Amino acid sequence: MAESTVRWGIIGTAGIAEKVSVALAEASNATCVAVASRDKDKAEKFIADNCPGARAYGSYQELLDDDEVQVVYIPLPTGLRLEWVLKAAEKKKHVLCEKPIAANLGDARKMVDACQAAGVQFMDNTMFLLHERTTAMRAVLDDEELFGTPNHVISTFSLPLGNFDFFKDNIRLNRNMEPYGALGDLGWYCARFSLWAFRYEDPESVSCEFLEETSDGVPVTLAANLMFKGGRTASFTCSFKQAWRQWAEVVGPKCALRVEDFVIPAEINVSKFTVTRGSVSAKALTFPNEVVKEEAIKGCQQHTKVVEKLSDIAISGNLEEFWPKVAIQTQMVLSAMVTSARRQTGWVQPRERTKAKPKEEAPKGKGKGKGKSKNGEKGTASEEAEKQFLPKKPHFTRVGAINPGSSGVNLEVKVLSIQKAAGEDSLIAIVGDASGFIKLIAQGEAETSKMKEGADLVIRNASVKMMKGFVHLQVGKWGKVETSKEEFNFVPNEKTNISDTEYELVPNK
Repeated sequence: MAESTVRWGIIGTAGIAEKVSVALAEASNATCVAVASRDKDKAEKFIADNCPGARAYGSYQELLDDDEVQVVYIPLPTGLRLEWVLKAAEKKKHVLCEKPIAANLGDARKMVDACQAAGVQFMDNTMFLLHERTTAMRAVLDDEELFGTPNHVISTFSLPLGNFDFFKDNIRLNRNMEPYGALGDLGWYCARFSLWAFRYEDPESVSCEFLEETSDGVPVTLAANLMFKGGRTASFTCSFKQAWRQWAEVVGPKCALRVEDFVIPAEINVSKFTVTRGSVSAKALTFPNEVVKEEAIKGCQQHTKVVEKLSDIAISGNLEEFWPKVAIQTQMVLSAMVTSARRQTGWVQPRERTKAKPKEEAPKGKGKGKGKSKNGEKGTASEEAEKQFLPKKPHFTRVGAINPGSSGVNLEVKVLSIQKAAGEDSLIAIVGDASGFIKLIAQGEAETSKMKEGADLVIRNASVKMMKGFVHLQVGKWGKVETSKEEFNFVPNEKTNISDTEYELVPNK
């Protein structure tokens, strides 16, 4: 095999992996040498159908232990990606990761940092950025005389994905595996296109509304907005229950650029976009729309471009900081949108500011927002938004520290499961954090309505109730149970059961 051919491995046999296997077959500088599945028979069938000659492994770790593999593609469910990206980095493999890259922003940062520390490239599989059409559209947006300065972006991505059984069983709506739902699966592309149009500036704030969710809070249909400095805006909608649509439009003072298939080209060999200019006829009887420019890019396969790009990086050893930075930026935007949706559509500033705008398309100018800083002087809009949307929190106890004498307990927990209780208006929720889990007695509609498996809860001023010598938690009239305004990053410790610890009840001396 030539030195200029990079050896790839695929971890998982999800449907999207078939598309990447096509890219690996078409790429001038890459080949697939290994495929792993937890079921080796599935790996063998995938290889027979998509990449004959590759080796089949019955575990993901076996593939990572293969020294011949230089790059791994990871199309596993979002909830599983952190573990395997970290392990891939440990084995010095370059990583192509599906999107959204992680279940939360904290995990995304761990993945990117691990790859950087290991000296390997991290990329997410957002293909349209590498299409030649995207380069041609940038030239239009940069043409001040023709277009003016872009001031609004609007996009949509929707798929009609089935009936009740689909929404009941499909992994896209499994909260543990795909917590972002339609926002992560579809909205990732819309958010990325908006960032691209404004040269990867961080939005000053975002808002989002989940118009429809599953019973455990996975978004099915949503509407989102982004606000950039200078009054520039972007908006998008996404849904798993609407007709096939994937169009985007960038608007300037003079023209509008529109692309009908910005995510996946409608035709295999031709990709188009149009630039139009509107006007008004005499007496406003019609609004003519003139096509100023129409361009068709031929012969570019974006799925192949992604594989070739990452393979070029692997060959040269010259890592590109743009790719992990834009991945973190996009994850940051989506994370803030989740926070906004849980706060019922309030404007929220993304919590992790991009340290440096991606260099591939850096903004032309710089500026500072206005506000009051700690020393009384004008500060950045970032500081002001943090003050407005990130209120101070009380001291929180860890579940593992709870004992029979605990009172006034504040906790941040996830709901692991629900059990029936004796009373009609009560139930028992198993809740936990990284230190352990405990039984919580929920009473009344205000509390029981919030007890949904996978929910993030803030419990305030709770106390211990001993039941037959075992610890339980309850919230009295001076306490409160709230749905968290943001996702918690921890993984609950399901091995340490605080309620299983028996105490001998003896009077105080």
